[in-house]
Amino acid sequence: MNQAPPNSRPPISPGCSKAFIFVVGRLFPLSFGFGSIIFLGFGLWAINKGMQSEDWDKGTATVLKSNIEKSESKSKDARGFTRTSTSYSVRVTYSYTVEGNNYEGNTVGFGTMSHNERSDAQEELKSYPTGKSIDVYYDPENPSDSVLKKGVFWPMYIVIAIMSVILIGSIWASFALTKYLKKRTADALSLVQEKADDPEHPFSKYS
Repeated sequence: MNQAPPNSRPPISPGCSKAFIFVVGRLFPLSFGFGSIIFLGFGLWAINKGMQSEDWDKGTATVLKSNIEKSESKSKDARGFTRTSTSYSVRVTYSYTVEGNNYEGNTVGFGTMSHNERSDAQEELKSYPTGKSIDVYYDPENPSDSVLKKGVFWPMYIVIAIMSVILIGSIWASFALTKYLKKRTADALSLVQEKADDPEHPFSKYS
């Protein structure tokens, strides 16, 4: 009976490679941070514009058209099942005149939130029938910049708070997870070295 030749390849170390530590320990948690930066930037922009609009001039606009826009997003829950979330936003296009110049706008509010129920969006849509005269607020230094609802919408502060927590958490996790993986790698390599130094252990022939 022929005996199988001994495996000439050294045993695979149970430790993590540097590339694995970098991807899992750094990039993975920071990817959440990068996403939060985008939402954080939008939130800060919306709050800043909302504050500026408090001092804008008031005018009269005419609704040219209005409709409800449906958006769908898919995500996976903890069990791996795909879930579809649907939201509804009111879109309004309006025209107004400032010092004889005609302008068009489509900003209902800075940072306005969408609706989870279509019925809520339909209720808001009733405020903007085609041809209706409505109040508009515009930047006196740049009349093309306008909004129908001035000020800051309070949900934006919640968005800022949540995104800030995610950003700080992702940065902390990138350092903590990297430190943890490095420690586990060092422990695993130390264990392998101990086995390799043991003359009775199979690993010793690779040392």
